[in-house]
Amino acid sequence: MDPEKLRVLVTGCSSGIGRATALFLAKAGLHVIATALPGDDLSSLEEVPNIEIDFFDLVDRHECQEAVERCGRIDVLVNNAGYGLLGPLEMIPEQRIKHQFDVNVFGMVRLCQLVLPQMRERRDGVIINISSVAGKVSYALGGAYCATKHAIEAMSDALRLEVAPFGVRVVVIEPGTIDTKFYENANRYAVHTGVDDNSPYHAFAPVMKGIIEQTKGSPPEVVSKTVLKAILSKNPPARYVVTGMGKTFLFLRWILPDRLMDRLIRKFTSLPKKI
Repeated sequence: MDPEKLRVLVTGCSSGIGRATALFLAKAGLHVIATALPGDDLSSLEEVPNIEIDFFDLVDRHECQEAVERCGRIDVLVNNAGYGLLGPLEMIPEQRIKHQFDVNVFGMVRLCQLVLPQMRERRDGVIINISSVAGKVSYALGGAYCATKHAIEAMSDALRLEVAPFGVRVVVIEPGTIDTKFYENANRYAVHTGVDDNSPYHAFAPVMKGIIEQTKGSPPEVVSKTVLKAILSKNPPARYVVTGMGKTFLFLRWILPDRLMDRLIRKFTSLPKKI
């Protein structure tokens, strides 16, 4: 199909990778339906050529279904929306972890289930799931978030095999550190908890601060370019690793035993040696 006729639904477009991807794909001539949670600000995308905007809550299946129906034909689904919940697993309320999965994982599954019937019928379509290096490498205070990305990896691998006979392609993109202020922006939805002065994990407070305020990272456009490459490829690879740091960490995860990898992560994130 002519790229300029492709209709692409992108979730999580209020900032970061989602916003950059919507702008990049629209500039390339694709028709983009940029979406976000009701109440988020998409005003900067309203007047951009080739972009229409929509709002719905990924946690609400009825809202997801209505949004897909409003969109009509969807040739490409980019599951980008999500947030990062930080804190020691012992201290995070169970409901918070459930909500993390409801948005990051089940939101992705809901949209896949809703767009696949039309893709199967056309015998064509692309589903791109934005994962993370965290889908392969877990780190302290990020257990809940990393678990959702591990789940995305597993479900994408299964889905790729299931829908391939119908001509539908499934691709995972694994960014390393991207300069999106991801955790800072997530403060609206996530409670960074469990490292206050009264917590047994109080010594982790500087580690959490460093994660939230991290400034080093590649621009989100590097992910956007990869998304376009995956869309236009007739036979894309199962996954793309984005950024040199991401490739380095995945290579180290592959070659190092767990004990050495733990030591590396402790040093990289400045974890306390003893409390």
